[in-house]
Amino acid sequence: MTTRELATEFMKNYAERKLRPSTVRGYRTNFNRHILPKLGDVEITTIKAGTLDQLNISMTIGNKSKIYVHATFRKALNYAIKREYIRQNPYSQFDMPKAEEYQYRVLNETEIKKNAFVLYGNRIRSANQVGALLWLTPRGMFGNPDK
Repeated sequence: MTTRELATEFMKNYAERKLRPSTVRGYRTNFNRHILPKLGDVEITTIKAGTLDQLNISMTIGNKSKIYVHATFRKALNYAIKREYIRQNPYSQFDMPKAEEYQYRVLNETEIKKNAFVLYGNRIRSANQVGALLWLTPRGMFGNPDK
């Protein structure tokens, strides 16, 4: 059984029957954009941790997205174990990528002006627009009125 055949069966017999439509869409996207172009014709019995490493390297997306792609494929391979298509999930030997922490930083005046121009043209009309520009809630801009 190829990865493409597994994906088709997994989506039809598991995902579409047991998961929310939004999750099904996400799984389908992961298969079509990332997994099947690289591994679609590969027999699932030949997939090893090194195969997953190569898939990981080939994806030009952030680590959080890579983790979601790998979770989709891992779930499909777990399905294959239950159907006795394979004996062991190669993900048991694979080191998942680590999600990078977002580094917050304060914008300098030049960056604020540049972003304001992009969003609002040559002038900012209100404090709320400044807050939106800086991704602040009203409480973040003006302090917490409950305290």
